[in-house]
Amino acid sequence: MKRRILLFSAGVFLVMFFTMHMVVDQMAQPDTDNTIDETKKKLVKLNEEIDQLKSSLTKTQNALVPGLDNTNYKSKALVSVDSTGCGFAQSEAGLSADIRMLDIYKIIPFDNPDGGAWKQGWDISVPSGAFDNEILQVFVVPHSHNDPGWIKTFQRYYMDQSKHIISNVVANLIGNPNRKFIWAEISFLSLWWNDASSSQRESFKRLVKNGQLEIVTGGWVMNDEANTNYYAMIDQMIEGHEWVRLNIGIKPRVSWSIDPFGYTPTMAYLLKRMGMDAMLIQRVHYSVKKYLAQKKQLEFMWRQNWDHGTDTDILCHVMPFYSYDIPHTCGPDPAVCCQFDFQRLPGGGIWCPWNIPPQPISPRNVQQRAMMLLEQYRKKSRLYRSNVVLAPLGDDFRYADPQEPVRQFTNYEKLFQYLNSKPELKVKIQFGTLSDYFNALLKTTGKNDDGSPKGYPKLGGDFMTYADRDEHYWSGYYTSRPFYKNLDRVLETKHRAAEIAYSIASRIANQEKIAKFATNQFNLLVKSRRNLGLFQHHDGITGTAKDHVVVDYGNRLVQSVGNMQNVIASAAKLLMLKHKESYSSDEIRFDMDESRASHDSLPEKRLLSISNTRVVVFYNSLAQKRKELVSVHVSVPNVKVLDADGNSIKCQVNLQWKNKNSPRDNKFEVLFPIEVLGLGFSRVTIQKTDGSSDGCKPSKTSIYHHKVKNDLVKGFDVRNADCGKQYITMENQFIVADFDRCTGLLQNIADKSTGIKRTAELRFLQYMTVSSGAYLFLPSGTAKEVLIQKPFFRHISGILRDEIQAFYPNVYHNIKLANTNGIDSRSLHIHNLVDIRDTSNRELIMRISTNIRNTNREYFTDLNGFQMQRRRTLDKIPLQANYYPMPSMAFLQDPKLRMTLHTMQACGVASLKQGEFEVMLDRRLGQDDNRGLGQGVRDNKQTPYHFALLLENLTKKQTMVKSKIPIAYPSLVGHAVSQTVNHPINIMFGTSEVIPDSLLKQYSPLKSGSFPCDLHLVTARTVQGEGDSKPTDETAVVLHRYGYDCGYGMTPLLCFPLGSKIEFKSLWNLGVRNFKETSLTMMHDGNERGGEESIDLTLQPMELYTYKVKFSG
Repeated sequence: MKRRILLFSAGVFLVMFFTMHMVVDQMAQPDTDNTIDETKKKLVKLNEEIDQLKSSLTKTQNALVPGLDNTNYKSKALVSVDSTGCGFAQSEAGLSADIRMLDIYKIIPFDNPDGGAWKQGWDISVPSGAFDNEILQVFVVPHSHNDPGWIKTFQRYYMDQSKHIISNVVANLIGNPNRKFIWAEISFLSLWWNDASSSQRESFKRLVKNGQLEIVTGGWVMNDEANTNYYAMIDQMIEGHEWVRLNIGIKPRVSWSIDPFGYTPTMAYLLKRMGMDAMLIQRVHYSVKKYLAQKKQLEFMWRQNWDHGTDTDILCHVMPFYSYDIPHTCGPDPAVCCQFDFQRLPGGGIWCPWNIPPQPISPRNVQQRAMMLLEQYRKKSRLYRSNVVLAPLGDDFRYADPQEPVRQFTNYEKLFQYLNSKPELKVKIQFGTLSDYFNALLKTTGKNDDGSPKGYPKLGGDFMTYADRDEHYWSGYYTSRPFYKNLDRVLETKHRAAEIAYSIASRIANQEKIAKFATNQFNLLVKSRRNLGLFQHHDGITGTAKDHVVVDYGNRLVQSVGNMQNVIASAAKLLMLKHKESYSSDEIRFDMDESRASHDSLPEKRLLSISNTRVVVFYNSLAQKRKELVSVHVSVPNVKVLDADGNSIKCQVNLQWKNKNSPRDNKFEVLFPIEVLGLGFSRVTIQKTDGSSDGCKPSKTSIYHHKVKNDLVKGFDVRNADCGKQYITMENQFIVADFDRCTGLLQNIADKSTGIKRTAELRFLQYMTVSSGAYLFLPSGTAKEVLIQKPFFRHISGILRDEIQAFYPNVYHNIKLANTNGIDSRSLHIHNLVDIRDTSNRELIMRISTNIRNTNREYFTDLNGFQMQRRRTLDKIPLQANYYPMPSMAFLQDPKLRMTLHTMQACGVASLKQGEFEVMLDRRLGQDDNRGLGQGVRDNKQTPYHFALLLENLTKKQTMVKSKIPIAYPSLVGHAVSQTVNHPINIMFGTSEVIPDSLLKQYSPLKSGSFPCDLHLVTARTVQGEGDSKPTDETAVVLHRYGYDCGYGMTPLLCFPLGSKIEFKSLWNLGVRNFKETSLTMMHDGNERGGEESIDLTLQPMELYTYKVKFSG
């Protein structure tokens, strides 16, 4: 096989060499116009030949590599790139695309001249004879965009509109085979399905199967792409696709995403791995649309920057005009297109803003109206490379009025009949679905061997930050309603942890015949899947809904947080009990250490009453072994902590304060390190002591700018301290950090491996505004520093953790440094409790200024927690345009150093000056920004933030710092810190009846106790069976192999990177009865293997893989 590949490659090389030689030889001839023209033609032909050779090589390699086929969802890894983590990251990537968004931003002037009828474009002309030799194909695609919460709640929208829309559409399509429609939001469809009669359901299924009614995308919602994490994006897509599979029996093949406020390549990649063929997007910066339209590049193959080949390419269509409503979809002139929205006829309840109403189509006017519409279609076609035109026909919640389908379909049918009856017009027009459009497009253009349309460009990069007009950049929603962005991540981590724990425990429950566990807990999981999925909607996690809608989302989220805690505690009980029959006892119970009273309350740590020995159980939802510091609140200070073998664990006890003057005398914090295996459970016991030296060591507290008594609590050293020039210093084996002795703010940080101190000045500032709203960030100038003069703060130091607790205007700032040898000791942990309820029209930020020399103010932000994207701060666009989403992390770097800021929740980030980070913390806004919400943002809450500041020194040569490369990768330590921040160890208290000896010392379903460092278990999700809330015995195991940068070292990780292959069964203590490859959301199954067969997996960096596994206990 190797010899065949070598011979073929040699042949390719020789052909390319001699062809190039001929062109160069020709170029050496006399410099005449004819010679130049001929040379240009030869170069074009050469490029075509090279492309054909590449396609042939790909096809040949496909044939030579066993087990590979052309299925969209599979990663073929056909390009010769070192697939080890180090080699992959060091191979230059992101340069093969024809359109590189990072470069496009350098080219576009962002000048926004008036384009006439198409305000943001130009006056499109159609040359005479343009359609003499080809027929214009027009697909009019009726649709209705249904937001699962925005101005109304999800349930209210369903009752008032969505329920009627689906019923009206079904009634108008049945018996009319030429009428078509597309539907996207499965959350609404599932409600309608529950209410529909059996005949309505059958009609719906019949329409889907005959191609009249197409389900596009098929997600639970049309998710946001700026603030979402890829886990939640995948989960809501699985929920939608599973519902469609179980109820309709089809597999969506194209994606429709018209309303999210900007787009990331992460979503394009996920769609590709789900098995999608093509996708459509709409909300792209108007200047970017114009640039692409001028070059006829509004359709392209979207390629991942990290892809060294073509394996991730997916066909993408960008809608060209301002909006997805009917006035902006038939062509460039909205005043004309509005006249073909027949719901705007008298009595329809809406009208045309251009004051030219539609006319009912009749024999009298059909010619004039048809030619007017055809002119718009022809003009629109000039923006694309093919003669196939897509003309969406819909808007938000359209077709709810039972007369609208009649008005739209009947009037358009008259127009179609006229146009199609005139062959001299060279037009074929019909109703269509999105798949109809893409199928016709590919038939017209022809297809390459990989299925892509011939001659279409490749694009790499993202479409952030979105602007719809002028300098109105939609960067405010990256931070709006941060309390609920935080609650979203809390549910996300609890939900993921519960899914995995349930999948493991249910196999044990089946083996032990404990039926009560599987049924009861799975109901809660399904509800949580749907509540989490609902909030990923582009008016949910974005913070852009009405106040009462936000409350509805919040209630769903907090209910599911509690339910997921119950699932985790129930699984812990089952897995940790030595005698499983005791599971049915209600006396033996585990309670999570945190609870929430309501949707808008902060979490409260439960108090562990220490009167006798109490058991504390820990659950690590990550697949890597962890050693970290944990915190438990206890009723007395004199305690000790024992491991499962009865050995003392080093521990620290801290005071808890009622106010500035008074510590609590019945509540204390105990800190101790805990080691937990991957996906594992472990336990300790906490006992009361007599105050002897074998107990936890009390911390010392220094109080600044406030006088307190030194003997407040017996055994604790509490003293007053003075402002001064010397720093307060925190230190562990990895980090030294300096803090201002007068303000308590961070000043410097050093990695002890080099000893080089770096400036890291942390400050709080605020932007003033009179125009910002939930969507838009429109500051009135640069940020002003929040004045901090002699603030009250505490410095707490102990054997396991140092911290500063500072009280600033609108922020309680708590910065911690752990002193263990675990991953939590590699970074400074910054906890902010933000409260801006006493302000108005303020946008609060945290800024960190360093002496890192990031050239051209370039830095990197993550896209959906999945990949990193290079950003470049530009002076030609306004401040708000240089803000980007930061769902998980951002880093600055120079040739020697990288500083990463990790976050537990999504927020906006910018690097406006060299060496600077700033993140937006909260926004309180008194006005609407005229994007439909109709209100400001004044429902602010006390909002918790958790950041981790990681400093890493470059230890090996690195290529990805080069400015031309649009991508970089976190280090393995960076990945681990991010996971630690986002997936903290779960802590549970056993009731007083729980006896330590009744529990196992520890439990893990993993053979070695850990996955490789670069292999992340995204989820292990029990597959749903027929009917809601019925589990099967299959588990969807989703794996992600990280791309990572080897230049920064691995200390103090407790794992090793993946080799070239891994045997799946060797990872698990659980038996494997059956194993099946499948697409990301399980729509397309692949190879299947029995439990007795070897299951060797080759996992490529950056790729996601889903397997259906039947585990046994």
